[in-house]
Amino acid sequence: MSKVFLAGGDAYAAAKKVLEISNFKELIRGKNKIVIKPNLVSGLSAKHGVTTDVEIVRAILDFCPTGSDITIVEGTAGAVESFEKNGYMGLKKEYDVNIIDCNKFGYKKVKVDGLIFNEITVCKKVLDCDFLISAAKLKIHSVMKVTATLKNMMGVCPKSQRLLIHSNFPEALVDLISVRRPDFGIVDGVIANELDEIHSHPVKMGVVLGGTDGVAVDSVAALIIGVDPNMVSYINLAARQGLGSADNVQIVGESVEKFSKKLRTVCFNPRSMGQIFVIKALTKLGLFIWYNNNIIPYVKNAKRHLNNGK
Repeated sequence: MSKVFLAGGDAYAAAKKVLEISNFKELIRGKNKIVIKPNLVSGLSAKHGVTTDVEIVRAILDFCPTGSDITIVEGTAGAVESFEKNGYMGLKKEYDVNIIDCNKFGYKKVKVDGLIFNEITVCKKVLDCDFLISAAKLKIHSVMKVTATLKNMMGVCPKSQRLLIHSNFPEALVDLISVRRPDFGIVDGVIANELDEIHSHPVKMGVVLGGTDGVAVDSVAALIIGVDPNMVSYINLAARQGLGSADNVQIVGESVEKFSKKLRTVCFNPRSMGQIFVIKALTKLGLFIWYNNNIIPYVKNAKRHLNNGK
């Protein structure tokens, strides 16, 4: 049985409580190379609903072993600006942590016998760590219905890879998670976001949740914002692939009902849908995509999946 831990309050206090009741210090004991991946999709602050509150990460750092090599990573466009505008650069000196833009640090290709991919490109720092924490933001997603700990991991890939993952949901995302699952996921739902994942539509929820099973955590996150996890394709596929459990989940701490709100999901995101349409059209033709002076070959099963209507 997977456990998901819930606590209410402001970002730091609620995160601290989740880490306490989940026995996080024991989970991370002896780990020397720790990576924390927040969701910093833009320079907007956490109060706008789209980025992880820096106080969530501060709480995590307060629970990490002294002397560990700790790195905070993000690979979305404008990562450095997002770190700066969201107050993350202050953590660098205060806690002696590394803060890196994955695009500048470097990536590594990993072979995978996936549902879609032959290989996946992932930030080297993420692949080299011995404890990976996904510090996600609770949001409605315009394509995947909800984004939390697992969807957050797309930020460890370069943009070219993210385009291919977006256009081949949910299989491609599950391929990525199979390469490197978070060892612990924590979700900032103090101020969530409705309608989509990029544009600010904040809703005060007052909750933080977490656990070692990302599938279970994301299932509970979906319930909190009024989305049936059975209707979230990546959650169900990840569970079927043995990457976690969406059933028989034990809630520890406060109740889901205390924080639940039905968030609006009617927004149509032309940016995301436009990208998906173009890339799927190219895939059907068996073509390649030219991006940043690189030719990216289409992945082995994409055409078959599309032709089968998957």
